[in-house]
Amino acid sequence: MKAHVVLAAWALGAAVAHPGNWSDANGSAAGASCPEAVDIAVAADDAVLPVLRALLASIELHSPRSFVHVVTTSAALEHCHGVLAGSPVPARCVEWTEDAAAAARSQVKVVSGANTPACAGLEGCDGARAQRLANVLNFARFHLAELLPQLDRVIWMDCDVIVRGPLHGVAAAASRHPGALLSAFSEPQRFGRFYLDEGAVTRLMETGFPGLRLDTEAESFNDGVISINLQRWREVDATKTFAWLMSQHHAAEPGLWKYGTQPAMMLLGVAYGWERLEGQWYHGDLGFRSAHKDDLGGAIFLHFDGEKKPWKEGGLNKELWRPYAEHADAPGRAGARDACECGRAGQGAAAVLVRARK
Repeated sequence: MKAHVVLAAWALGAAVAHPGNWSDANGSAAGASCPEAVDIAVAADDAVLPVLRALLASIELHSPRSFVHVVTTSAALEHCHGVLAGSPVPARCVEWTEDAAAAARSQVKVVSGANTPACAGLEGCDGARAQRLANVLNFARFHLAELLPQLDRVIWMDCDVIVRGPLHGVAAAASRHPGALLSAFSEPQRFGRFYLDEGAVTRLMETGFPGLRLDTEAESFNDGVISINLQRWREVDATKTFAWLMSQHHAAEPGLWKYGTQPAMMLLGVAYGWERLEGQWYHGDLGFRSAHKDDLGGAIFLHFDGEKKPWKEGGLNKELWRPYAEHADAPGRAGARDACECGRAGQGAAAVLVRARK
């Protein structure tokens, strides 16, 4: 199978995937005939679908050789089709069935970490943040190997990201590390900052992976924009390892780590290898603190991680996000779906429904 790269953008997160159909109207993998094509998978429920329009606009303007797969709930499916009908970006809706969502939800445990040493640092211990991150849609990044069986590699983006440049170069850079499970943007904050009992996590990982040495003082990485080597994921059965980590997290009181997906993804990266992407391509923390346009440099990804999202009242960095939201509202945009001249057979303007079944 020809290696193909997908960019996965996730609003609030995504759901656990079970093997299902994933093909275009002609039954072929999206973009397989276009070497520079980049597929983007996005997950959004009813609350986040309107926000998704800004991300779609940024893709339209800066990375038009892209195809967007929007993972959504059964309840939000009609809304999803409406959003895609108003966008010139080639896209389709992917429905997650209720039984699949229930299976995902049974794995989820998110705690704030209140009253522990993990409260130090930028993220703090915010109960409202923990509640938001417990949305089941946040966890599909751990199940993309099953959800996208035709693909060898995927780049995941959270939906609070704006794209400011072509994506095929990022995808190519991520593909240069065939032995690593992940390629990600490093953060200067220490690795151990999320873990409620760093000693217990260290013992767990070093016992579960003989020869591994977990350094909680090392740098961390953000999993809001991350390339996942799905071929290696399947080889090492990282889905099973994730389930084991979540079972240990459930068994611990109050848990092994605070918040959502990042602490578990970092442990998988340590266990199976991760490589650094060019730091200049990513600028994050834009939902935590203000930034100036001059500070952004050559950032391809702007990540509004944090609770002060630019679309919220009192949000930060609205001037960076608003132009894309306004472009999404501009009249006469729908129908201009000419994203990839080198051939996406059968995709055209129609949004294709793909249902993932248990």
